Amino acid sequence: MNVIIFLFRKYCFGLIEKQQVTDALRFFIDSNYWNINEPLPHPHELSELLDFNEDITMHGLCRLIGAGVIFEGEDGRLYVRTSTEDTH
Repeated sequence: MNVIIFLFRKYCFGLIEKQQVTDALRFFIDSNYWNINEPLPHPHELSELLDFNEDITMHGLCRLIGAGVIFEGEDGRLYVRTSTEDTH
């Protein structure tokens, strides 16, 4: 029974972290911390900035790509879209 509780808590904490990193990235974007047409920092740099591990940070980035807030450029780097008002 303790194993089930441990796994459930770990799963729930992971969900909370994923939402927190997504919210943190969205806050920085909405605050114009990163300029449009300039690449975002690499995921490992974002992980350090936000104090989350890279897997959780990548999950947040993927959610924002899916929401149309950021996009992958031809160079493979991530960029902020020119307008994020429609994606709230």
